[in-house]
Amino acid sequence: MGPILSEMQIDDPLEAAMARVDADESMTGRVISTLEACAAAGMPLVNAASKLIGFVTHTRQENIEYLLEVVVSEVTRVRSQVEGLAKEHRHFIEQEFPKRLTEATARANETSSRPKIARMGIIVVHTTICQPTKASETVDEMLRVSVELTDEDVDILANIYSVQLRPLGQMNFFPNPNVANETWKQLEKLPQFKSPKIFGICAKLQSLGLIVQVQRIETVLGLESIPFALLVNGKEYIEAIRKAYTATIIG
Repeated sequence: MGPILSEMQIDDPLEAAMARVDADESMTGRVISTLEACAAAGMPLVNAASKLIGFVTHTRQENIEYLLEVVVSEVTRVRSQVEGLAKEHRHFIEQEFPKRLTEATARANETSSRPKIARMGIIVVHTTICQPTKASETVDEMLRVSVELTDEDVDILANIYSVQLRPLGQMNFFPNPNVANETWKQLEKLPQFKSPKIFGICAKLQSLGLIVQVQRIETVLGLESIPFALLVNGKEYIEAIRKAYTATIIG
């Protein structure tokens, strides 16, 4: 049998495309090559699908590369903490860090937003090194929430955190209506809390279990106000991404 012909030696585009199917080792590459083979056989719209998959693959690679850059940067930043960790904590990192990084990598492919990806990387490092969170479900939920929250959403949550942390923290984050109303009155002095968009953002934050709506007290807030209270999940999320949020009123 003679030598196998390279793609350059095949004149028929269908045969050339099929040769790439056999030669490409990656699953995504095999899908793209198969689509190209179908296109060469005259199947409509397949070229567009092939290009789309190629674009998605490239975007995913960029997302993962950026996530890893953030993680490496964060690990370098907290290196001094790592060097002084107890044996038990080091074992915890060895067990959990790969799992959480894998989950973050999967979540990074669900968005094209770099700020969201950066928050995921910071969460991985924070929950394994800085303030270890043993419940994997909690970390998975933080990563899921990161896909959903925009910069504006995070900014609103961070402002709520800054005003309600101390008074609600003293109550173990029980959503006390009196405290929530009084602190919401403070928040309404900020421009973003006067915008009609605040209602939709807070409804979204509530759907993710970060804040909860409480009853309005007529003597404290006007008819147009809908007060919310910070929940433990909201507190933990903001503290996990402290370096990444955009609110300016938090020290």
